Amino acid sequence: MTATNDLIKRIAELEAALAAKTPTRALSIKAGAAGGLSVYGLSAKWPTTLYANQWIKLIEFVPQIKAAIAAGKWQDKAGNAIVLPADWITPAK
Repeated sequence: MTATNDLIKRIAELEAALAAKTPTRALSIKAGAAGGLSVYGLSAKWPTTLYANQWIKLIEFVPQIKAAIAAGKWQDKAGNAIVLPADWITPAK
């Protein structure tokens, strides 16, 4: 089992090193002809596209997302807790 744990740890280290070397892209948006709004730059290849009612639901849900991140419930690929800036943390509705 030690070899497996060592491999898992090494994979996490390599993913973290790769993430540090990967340039971050600025976010951009584009309105589509079918009514969707696409955000580019969230993932490497594909935009995230939602329609107006979906964006509204997601935006209304932001306090819960921030609260979950602040509570340490989410981790990045390397297993590190995602930490929000203090001014982002708002109580969930």
